[in-house]
Amino acid sequence: MTAGGDGADRVRGVGDRRGSPDGAAHPALHAFAADLRALLAASGVPSLRALARRAHYSHTAVAAAAGGKALPSLEVTLAFVGACGGDRLVWSGRWHTVRAELDAVTFDPADAAPPWPVQPVEDGADPEQAGCAADAVTVHACKVARHDARTMVGQLELRYSPRKHAAWGRFQGFPHLDHLAGEREVRLVVGVARERDGRRQEYELGYAFDWHYGDLLLTGRGPVHAFVRVLVDGTEIAAGATEPRTLS
Repeated sequence: MTAGGDGADRVRGVGDRRGSPDGAAHPALHAFAADLRALLAASGVPSLRALARRAHYSHTAVAAAAGGKALPSLEVTLAFVGACGGDRLVWSGRWHTVRAELDAVTFDPADAAPPWPVQPVEDGADPEQAGCAADAVTVHACKVARHDARTMVGQLELRYSPRKHAAWGRFQGFPHLDHLAGEREVRLVVGVARERDGRRQEYELGYAFDWHYGDLLLTGRGPVHAFVRVLVDGTEIAAGATEPRTLS
């Protein structure tokens, strides 16, 4: 996704990282996140990714809202609640109450437990749920341009976890794509391919002004590369692929 100031942070759901000074989550923040998770569980929405699609925010934003590491923005909170069928007015009041309690205290969110269930490291797993994000590095990146013009729409990366021996694709949109997404439906297909056996994993999602990533492929079986397709109103306007890399 693109870098930006307050407006971009608001869209992407960057919350306020405040809580208790001893590093533990503030009780009000903990309860707020727990109740968001309970609302999600009762809603019948099958996953955080499904919720992200309904809420029109990134997986990262809704996962962070449910995680209790930080107070999500009011906009993300209300989108989360609305996608779960909750009462936006009630949750708006709760958000302002918690925000007031968190004023003037800070904490390090590193110790907060993730809100999603752990997945095994295998082909098709979610990189974050499989614990691959902690040591991830970008082993190759490339710019992606429109088919019909020399206009860059974003950057594609091949991400790799040396500890977990897995790779995936990640895409960041540029301002041109942000502009298009404000007026038209923009969707992405982000994936990774293992060339030796032809195995591909791809994930389609709506553009959400944030980092977008696909699912895992195990490495150590020959070269892998990441790929992306950018669709506007159902028509592909751009596509790209990283160089193949042989990873352990």
